Amino acid sequence: MAAGFSELKIYEYEIPLRKELKLQRGVLRERKGLILEHHGIYAEISPLPEFSRENLDDARNEIISFRNFISSEHADACISDSGESGKQNEILQYAMSALKPQCPSVQFAIWMLMHPLSGVSRKTAYDFILGNPSESLALFRKIVSRYEAERQCYGENVKSGLSVCGNSEAGNDCSGEYPERIIKLKIGLYPRNDELMMLKEMVKILEEHEKTLSIRIRLVLDANLSMTPESVLDYFSTTADFIKYIEDPCQDIAGLKRIRHDLPVGFDELFRSGQEGGMLSAIKALGSSDTLVVKPGLTDNIHELLNLYLNRNSIRNVPLNMITDDSTDSDTENHADNDYRKLNLPGLTLSSAFETAIGIGYIERLSEFLGLNPPGTDTLKFFPDDSIAPGQIINRYSKELR
Repeated sequence: MAAGFSELKIYEYEIPLRKELKLQRGVLRERKGLILEHHGIYAEISPLPEFSRENLDDARNEIISFRNFISSEHADACISDSGESGKQNEILQYAMSALKPQCPSVQFAIWMLMHPLSGVSRKTAYDFILGNPSESLALFRKIVSRYEAERQCYGENVKSGLSVCGNSEAGNDCSGEYPERIIKLKIGLYPRNDELMMLKEMVKILEEHEKTLSIRIRLVLDANLSMTPESVLDYFSTTADFIKYIEDPCQDIAGLKRIRHDLPVGFDELFRSGQEGGMLSAIKALGSSDTLVVKPGLTDNIHELLNLYLNRNSIRNVPLNMITDDSTDSDTENHADNDYRKLNLPGLTLSSAFETAIGIGYIERLSEFLGLNPPGTDTLKFFPDDSIAPGQIINRYSKELR
């Protein structure tokens, strides 16, 4: 009886990147992962080398076991008289509760299948620059020039009485002000003096544009824990007037804050490493001036975090069963509803772990659905043009796992 609702197709893909990505301990030349298809709904499992705590073999084995479970007689036990989509979700939820997948990438992919967010618009991402200092500076100039052209069009629309709300971002009141723009750069990959010279040139450009064109542009610097507290200060002092935050600046955040308590910190890898005591414990360690940067496919029990932000924002007309709690620790589950009101939650940005267009599209819809910051998903430019739609990825770059 369950077979019609339990069919889960798994495709393994390998997509060559347009440009190799330099990581801390190696180079990424192709992206490998898995695409799931469940009754026309797609999801992605893409562990990221050096960052995910599982590798692709771990994730593949876990999702194959999941598929085999929901295709077996066990699935019959959870079928009710609900509608077709309800039966599909019941099977997935039943398997989640029974198997309790351990790989974060698998947990998030199953979440995507259960909550497709169809019809939700995609939130526009901030711009992301990755390259050597010379390449990064050239791309930075192009991005700022684009903002300048957008600002002029924006101003003309305001003068003409046309709505500009469709172009606004979170926090903008549609008063006619051009919204703040964010540009993110990787640091700590190239010689320190070269990167500092690059940043000084960027600051000169930003000073001129903010003075003459009223464009507010802020930088996010991502160090991937590659620096000491002392070296972070050189980057901060160079960009202090234009910095949004420095993401994962170093391991010793306490030491950094003792030196410069006003330095804004973004927590990405630092947050994931602090989850050992549970989601709430990790959140409580952050301040309201900090920013939490979350790659959903790398974050264990991501639903716990989303539940906190959904409740904090008091989103109306959102079914709370969109957030599932089956894999939550009992202590966290018992106290989360009472504790989140006492927390000064940091800002939240959902970020890409270099997923394909399937994962990126979902993160952007989820950001819009939960009313979060613009997402860090400006990474599809590293993929070939013929890998944008699920069908293209499956037909050209994938093979089905039987």
